Amino acid sequence: MISFPTSTYIAYLEGDDYWIDSLKLQKQFDFLESSKNYFGVSHNVRHFYENWNSVYTVKNNTDFECKQGFNGTHNGDKLEGVITLKEILTGWPIASSSFVFRREVLDNYPAFFKKSILGDQFLFSLVNRYGDIHYLPEAMSVYRIHKEGINGSIGKDIGFYKNRIDSMQALYEFYAKTRKDVFKPIISMCHFQIAIYSNSRKERLLHLFKGILTDKKSLLTKTRMIFSIFVKTFTKK
Repeated sequence: MISFPTSTYIAYLEGDDYWIDSLKLQKQFDFLESSKNYFGVSHNVRHFYENWNSVYTVKNNTDFECKQGFNGTHNGDKLEGVITLKEILTGWPIASSSFVFRREVLDNYPAFFKKSILGDQFLFSLVNRYGDIHYLPEAMSVYRIHKEGINGSIGKDIGFYKNRIDSMQALYEFYAKTRKDVFKPIISMCHFQIAIYSNSRKERLLHLFKGILTDKKSLLTKTRMIFSIFVKTFTKK
């Protein structure tokens, strides 16, 4: 992704997105120059839906209407402030086209990051490990959303959840096991997702109990899901 950068800062932009504010980089540069405790800065982003039908089913099996063209922004009315690690890992608060960060965080880029399918999320988590990430509410770039670019099958992709478990465990170690409150619920939920979608009774039970043991504190919020997994396990082969 990034090969031997030498600049003080790195601006992130993927090929099908684009910037719409001529002062975008200057604003982010000025902020980082004046705020040494911050290691990254992002901003709001306009969404442009390209080659879409009026209704589309997304990965969580819900339908929503969408018309061709501009439709909304990435973070809505989110106010200026710090983006937390929990937001990074459980939501999607940073669009890649909005991100500028200090190059020095790549000096010790962890090898395990390269094995994860969550590239952007890992980069943002890496930056957050070194310092805060600031959010600006101005929409200064455009994120193109292609229907064919959305992986509609990811919800049932067991391999995705297994990779996410390995990734979150590695991040937990990278954070010196200091953010158990963030990582454990995510790992637990991934185990439950595998239990839901697996066709193997043995694998369902294995990940069901791993999910329970990984995050006992939030079991009360997952009782319905746990019950449905038990039903599926003992009524199907």
